[in-house]
Amino acid sequence: MIQLSETVSRAGGESDDGATVVDCPETVQSLLAALNADDGHAILDATDERARSASEISEACDIPLSTTYRKLSLFTEAGLLEERTRARCGRKPVNEYRRLVDDIELDIGADGEIRVRVSHRERSEGGAPVEPVPR
Repeated sequence: MIQLSETVSRAGGESDDGATVVDCPETVQSLLAALNADDGHAILDATDERARSASEISEACDIPLSTTYRKLSLFTEAGLLEERTRARCGRKPVNEYRRLVDDIELDIGADGEIRVRVSHRERSEGGAPVEPVPR
């Protein structure tokens, strides 16, 4: 498994409109694997408007909880989701997930190299800065 944080300084760049252009083959492969996962689009849709816990996502997408956790890990590692902790009054805190990206475009150049252009969100729901998608 690659460490995506290491690829940030080695590859990719910003496009004219501030989107991240991913051209590192390992990172492109990780992003495509995350997007190709069964029910991947449903998870991204479920985490679009508000952050949700794994059990909320599982229920909303009709996916077994164990499968949901596996896919959330893949999406978080690929930089498509952010994971944070939600405090709950009188109850144990729970991790929740929210989509980090608005748009993903795939381009295959004349040289056969695959590039992914990712438009990421400026800020999370709570106003904290969002880390850009790894390049």
